[in-house]
Amino acid sequence: MRTALRLLEIEEQKIKMFREEIEIGEKSGMVSNFDTEAHLANLHKKHL
Repeated sequence: MRTALRLLEIEEQKIKMFREEIEIGEKSGMVSNFDTEAHLANLHKKHL
């Protein structure tokens, strides 16, 4: 029982951390000169 409660607490901490990080990202604003094609090409080059 203790182990299950501990795991639940850990998962709740992760969710809280993710929510905080999402909020930070949302407050950071949008990038004005973002090149989607170049970004996608770079991702393909790295991961495919």
